[in-house]
Amino acid sequence: MITQLTIKNYALIDDVHLKLSAGLTIITGETGAGKSIILGALGLLLGKRADASSVKNAEKKCVIEGHFAIKGYNLEALFSNNDLDFEETTIVRREILPGGKSRAFVNDSPVALNQLQAIAPFLVDVHSQHETLELVREDFQMEVIDALAKNADNLKSYQSSLKQFQECTKQLKELQQSRVEANKELEYNTFLLQELQVLNLAKIDQNQLEETFETLNNTEMIEESFSKVIQLFTEEQIGIIETSKEARQTLSKIKALSSTYEETFVRLDSSIIELEDLLDSINNLAEKIQADPELLQQTNDTLKALYKAQQKHSVNTVEELIEIEKNLSNKVESTHQLDSEISKLEK
Repeated sequence: MITQLTIKNYALIDDVHLKLSAGLTIITGETGAGKSIILGALGLLLGKRADASSVKNAEKKCVIEGHFAIKGYNLEALFSNNDLDFEETTIVRREILPGGKSRAFVNDSPVALNQLQAIAPFLVDVHSQHETLELVREDFQMEVIDALAKNADNLKSYQSSLKQFQECTKQLKELQQSRVEANKELEYNTFLLQELQVLNLAKIDQNQLEETFETLNNTEMIEESFSKVIQLFTEEQIGIIETSKEARQTLSKIKALSSTYEETFVRLDSSIIELEDLLDSINNLAEKIQADPELLQQTNDTLKALYKAQQKHSVNTVEELIEIEKNLSNKVESTHQLDSEISKLEK
């Protein structure tokens, strides 16, 4: 109930302060005394639009303030839902500033007009002519029945369940819409994912593949090159190793004459040892070179598929393709999970 009403600089009123007690309070007066003005001021407290023309002195601020005792009316949830602080004695204030700008406060906190309008019907009832028509409204009748039946606890439980239902419904609609959008992409994403999975990217070493392909694709040239090098190393009379050994034999005759000659002999001897070791390595490599058309074709097919995938996804490495494969897998999995989440929300 309203316990106090203060009106300053409104219509005909300079400054009025009314105290209202429990029970019946009657305000009387002749026509023009200001009875309707009090109701107009109360209407501003309940969220009606402010009219600067109703301010008595346009150079001063108009203030209307009401105190409402609302203990035991179970309005805590209402205040919370509208982001307002609940007080057992709630103070509502409207101000009309010079220039016409209006402000509203609830318990000294600034509020928007829609917040004030949300709680106003629960602070005070204003009954005017033809209010008896309210009796035929179904929601009014239900409010009366609930009040008489003391259904507050049942209503609170129902409101909690309804809120949960509304939240689930909202989530359900959002997920259903997400599923519609996801399903449009599911087939394409699945196709892209399967393309990459077939490549078995985790086991591909692109550098090794390219090297193997170049080797197998140039087997004949490699064999010819190794053969020529071996010949240059080992050909009688003019081979590198043979001529080096002949030079070593010649230097061995004079190495004892000077430390410099001996050093030169040792260097040549070391070079011959290195050349012979290098020749062994070349022989081993030459023995391993052999044409393998089947392996060449497999390698070529794998590289073509890899290059095609890299070009399709605008990347240059296997690692980047693996990351794309993971993202596609997550998208596909998320789409499949939507059905499960939707089913839970529907239940």
